[in-house]
Formats: sequence, C-alpha cells, structure tokens
Amino acid sequence: MPKLAFAIDDPHMLSILEDLQGLDIILKIGPIIFLKEGFSLIKALKQDGFSIFLDLKFHDIPNTVSKSVEVCADIGIDYLTVHLLGGKEMLTPLKDIKQNTQILGVSILTSHDESYMEFLGSRYNLEDMVMHLASLAYECSLDGIVCSGFEAFKIKNKFKLKTVIPGVRLNKGQKDDQKRVVSIDEIKNVADIIVIGRDIYKRQKPKETVFDILSKLGGIYGTS
Repeated sequence: MPKLAFAIDDPHMLSILEDLQGLDIILKIGPIIFLKEGFSLIKALKQDGFSIFLDLKFHDIPNTVSKSVEVCADIGIDYLTVHLLGGKEMLTPLKDIKQNTQILGVSILTSHDESYMEFLGSRYNLEDMVMHLASLAYECSLDGIVCSGFEAFKIKNKFKLKTVIPGVRLNKGQKDDQKRVVSIDEIKNVADIIVIGRDIYKRQKPKETVFDILSKLGGIYGTS
C-alpha cells in the first residue's frame, strides 16, 4: 500500500494536522513553510508522531550538499530530496552520511513537459532523461526517485528504487501549475509514496478527504 505524503506549503495548513495525528501519513515540508518556520516546526511535528519529508531539492557543489544532508540527518529527517541533475560526484557521498534519512532524487519536475528538454538542449527526450537519472540514482545508492506517474512503471521494472509521485490529482482536469498529472487509480500499484497538497487543503473537509485518499490507496478508515 502506498503512503500518502501531505504537502504542507503554508502555515495556515498546520491547523488541519491536529485531526490527522495517529494516521500513517507523511508530511512533506516545502521551502516556503520551512523558510518561515524552520527546524523548530519539524521538531514539533516529529514529536507529534509524524514522519517528515523535507523537500528542499538540494543542488549545489558536492561539499555543500553533503554538509546540508548531514544537518538534516542529525535532526532526524525521514525523507530528503536532492536534485539528480547535481551529478554523480554530488550524489555518491550521501549514502555514507545520511544515517536513517532516506535520500530521494528529484528527476524532472511534473511542471515540466517535453519543451523543457528543448530548453536544456538535451539529446534525450523527457522519458529517456528520467530513466537516465533513475539509473544514476540507483548507481549512487539513493533510496528513491521523485518522478511523474508516467515514468514510474518503467522505473519500477528496471531499478530497485522507491517511487515518489507528485502531480497526483483527485480530479485530473484540475492541473493548476502541473503539466504531467495522474489519478490515484493510475499509479497506486506502482507508487511507494504519492504526494498530494492542494487537493486536500482546498477541500471543505480536509480530514475526510485524507480518509478517502487512504481508502483508495488500500486502507480502511472511518470518518469519525
């Protein structure tokens, strides 16, 4: 059964979390709320029993990324993202310093489509680029890869990597700023973690929406 990562992008969303304590969900903390609240928020959420997915997408010189990962590992971050485009020299040392933190390599954002490959001047098409980056993640002993639902099946068939899938919509017609979106039913058999944010907190009853999502993923939950 895939896990749900609830993407928290705004402090106003924190009021929802009291109703979600005790559920087997992950909280994805992005840069906006992290810059406002810092590690104090993360420590408080971990004390409340939540697993933390810190999505800062590190991409810098190898030493800077290694030192940043060490800081996050010391804090006890459960999942942490780095950009696979940072390359082998940046990624290789991370397996030895990550402690219990699972390192997730970001491939190509779901807000990008084939035109992004043209912008990069890449010899790869989008899918081939994602597979190339997945191969790098596997070679460097990362724990998983952040990819769209379109590439997840191929990655699962070829590499032993956790697949973390953003761009999952309860209503595929509502894309917002994403371009490659999928439904839960399309990827629940291949995803290890699905990431959903706005489709939860924009609903009138966010708690019930979380229960509905968990049920679709294979769990049995009440709504009381």
